Amino acid sequence: MNSEMNKKRTWLRTLIAPILCGAAGGFLLGIILLRIERAAGNDGLFRDPKWIIALSLMVIAAILLQIIIHELGHMLCGLATGYRFASFRVGSFIWVRENDRIRLKKYSLTGAVGQCLMFPPAYNGGEYPYALYHLGGVIANAVTAVLSAAAALLTAAAAPVSVFFILLGLVGLAFALSNGIPGSGPLMNNDGSNLREMRQSAEARRSMWIQLSVVERQQRGERLKDMPEEWFAMPPAQAMRSSLAATLAVFRENRLMDEHRFREAADLIDDLLGNVRNIALPGIYRHLLICDRLTIELLGDGDPAVIETLCDKEQRRVMKQMAGMITVLRTEYALALLYDRDEAKAGRLLAAFDRAAAQYPYSGDAESERSLTDLVRDKAAAAMP
Repeated sequence: MNSEMNKKRTWLRTLIAPILCGAAGGFLLGIILLRIERAAGNDGLFRDPKWIIALSLMVIAAILLQIIIHELGHMLCGLATGYRFASFRVGSFIWVRENDRIRLKKYSLTGAVGQCLMFPPAYNGGEYPYALYHLGGVIANAVTAVLSAAAALLTAAAAPVSVFFILLGLVGLAFALSNGIPGSGPLMNNDGSNLREMRQSAEARRSMWIQLSVVERQQRGERLKDMPEEWFAMPPAQAMRSSLAATLAVFRENRLMDEHRFREAADLIDDLLGNVRNIALPGIYRHLLICDRLTIELLGDGDPAVIETLCDKEQRRVMKQMAGMITVLRTEYALALLYDRDEAKAGRLLAAFDRAAAQYPYSGDAESERSLTDLVRDKAAAAMP
């Protein structure tokens, strides 16, 4: 019952807060634009098609700038508290540390238009600085919003410049609120939600530290199966009401997949997916677990009923959204080759997988995924007459 109430409250915060902020921001923007138009003495300025195009470009520029500012906030606050640079992503472009060099690659993550990951400082017996790093993006957006409001007032006589600063400030305020107010989207939680969980739970703090440490090892080319085993112990059942703690269970399943212990991985996936009321599993992990379960089934008995149940309409839709992720490409390849028996389609998907794996920022993870595509190919070859 409490779980259902918490979900309803999260849904209300996630849906209503942005609507109220958008309505207030739109109303405020309308008043300010009219005042600027009158002050500039340009009647009908904003009814000019050229101005409408310019305004649209300003909105896009303001959003892009605030995404960059948000991620820079994480990076600067992380560096200030002992974190080390791992990667910085905007859209599908990611700057990633590889062997003490920064390389530009292409990688996108559904549900997050930007992301700055940092290697964590020492754990110190369960404690390490975490609040400032996770609040950094919200702080940066909020500060930019205040500075933009001041700049808009100072440039009120220059309508285009002032309008841009107004838009930049409103977008910054929206970003600060939407990321700072704890909430969850269909695929992942926001910064405020992660910070709240870490403040409430030592297991959540440990989970975040492990997640960032895993990223560091994967960027160096290490696979999950070679990392410290204690990182992948199952968290206590009660702790998995925290989405961060529940992620450790997903990491354990990922390690079992890397070790090719498929029966154990399948049992764990079934337990996690069958207990969603008591496990706060982020949506993106739920769908990636289904991808793993599909691959396991295809490598095993290949029961059509199980495959059709797993690969339902919602899973297909999300897999289409995440089409560039190597886990999804591996699953689509397995479906095409072992279920649909479409070798031409499988060949195209394998080529797409190879291209994505070559750009993938986590080489250890890419190697693990490639070992699974090799198993799929070997099974298909063994089944040929």
